[in-house]
Amino acid sequence: MNGKETGAPRRDMAESLDRLAGRMQSMLDLSVRSLETAVNLLGSAEPPAIEAVFGYDRQLYDLKQDVVGTCVDLLALHAPVARDLRTITADLEIASDLDRIGRYAKDIAEVVRGLPPEERPRLGEVREIRRMSELTVAIVRAATGAYRTGSAEVARRIESDDNEVDRLHEAVFRQLVGRIADGSLSASAGASLILVNRYFERIADHAVNIGSHVEYLWTGTRSR
Repeated sequence: MNGKETGAPRRDMAESLDRLAGRMQSMLDLSVRSLETAVNLLGSAEPPAIEAVFGYDRQLYDLKQDVVGTCVDLLALHAPVARDLRTITADLEIASDLDRIGRYAKDIAEVVRGLPPEERPRLGEVREIRRMSELTVAIVRAATGAYRTGSAEVARRIESDDNEVDRLHEAVFRQLVGRIADGSLSASAGASLILVNRYFERIADHAVNIGSHVEYLWTGTRSR
């Protein structure tokens, strides 16, 4: 086999890896933007912002499909090894988690849209949910940032951050049930916030998954 014959597949593989990297960066950006937009809906549920979250979800799904197709082609056509193989397998998993984060952000937007307009402002008044949203956004930012910077150490710390999210999730659930019972929160708003609280907890779980995949990508091992 001459140099031209061996060079072409390598160039094709390099181009595909570059395409994969670009798609992953777009997914990282969109997942954070989608979550932050959904969080802002709890204080100001403007219809254009709700529609924006739906649009981000569609874009994330399309990007995930593109990532999956690119990864499958790389695995089938180029038999990658070592770091390239870890990149491809990690990106397959991370793309799925980023897509799920966008889907849960859409679920939050759907909860907000389903409430009567006069009920929507109450969502942003619940201090416990605001704290849950802040922690969730922070952990997603940490996970996506670890991928961008290649920080395995940050990736490993994400699970301990998620433990705080889990504790707060249980505490917020009890507080919301209590507020519905004592009449300080309407049943409809309370039930909606219980759903939102659950969605935040699940989003944080996907951030933990991303952290684990990032650790594997950069070290070849997983601590969990």
